[in-house]
Amino acid sequence: MSMDVLKNKIRKLRNPSALTIAPTLDSLPPQYLTEFDSPVRGMGEYCRKALEALKGLLPAVKVSFGAFALLGPEGLAELQKILDTAKDLGYYVILDWQ
Repeated sequence: MSMDVLKNKIRKLRNPSALTIAPTLDSLPPQYLTEFDSPVRGMGEYCRKALEALKGLLPAVKVSFGAFALLGPEGLAELQKILDTAKDLGYYVILDWQ
């Protein structure tokens, strides 16, 4: 995506903010660790709910690759789902490799 796309989204929403998604398992509400078949899936669901809740309020989302890579293959699968959700919801998506 070009910077023009981001600029247009910022102008449309009148908001230059971005949501940063860099969760850790110990920072999640307890129900997301116990109500799903794995804590990593609960973390993914928590992140997707945050994206859905902020749809139309924020133009962009920055997702931390490292936060999900630390969780192994399951974490990377959740990262892909989160990126897909963010794109589908119309966010300008930035993947942070640090």
